[in-house]
Amino acid sequence: MQKILNAIFFQVTWFACVLGGTWWGLLGLSMLLGFIAFQPNWRNDLMLLGGAVTVGAVLDTLWIQLGILDFGTLLAPLWILLMWMGLALTVNYSLSFLKHKPMLASIMAAVSAPLCYFAGERLGAVDIINPNGIVLISLFWAGLFYVTFKPTTLPYAQG
Repeated sequence: MQKILNAIFFQVTWFACVLGGTWWGLLGLSMLLGFIAFQPNWRNDLMLLGGAVTVGAVLDTLWIQLGILDFGTLLAPLWILLMWMGLALTVNYSLSFLKHKPMLASIMAAVSAPLCYFAGERLGAVDIINPNGIVLISLFWAGLFYVTFKPTTLPYAQG
């Protein structure tokens, strides 16, 4: 039940960010933060969150600067950073089945990340300026998930 609840809270956060922006995204993220507050290893989750927001800020700003994505800003918008934080809070819960399966995690990320950006575009949150650049995004996400779910890579991802 814990994994399902975590997945639901993340989906609420994703839609809140895409459809409502920063303020709605904060509401969604607060549900995830409330969820982890009752977990025994919540400090580990906060470490993952800090890393994810840093990586997210760099990557989504890079996609903007390379002319792949347009969020209407020069830097990654706050609402997408909230989404990155939300994703980090799924690593030890709803995505824990990927632990020690870095190739599966990599393949899933390579497929799902572009789909999320395409969905975000359909919902009006982002413009994909260079669809060929989505391949680059897919490769980065594949690598990121490989590293995240590889044993011993992240001490804060419980296994």
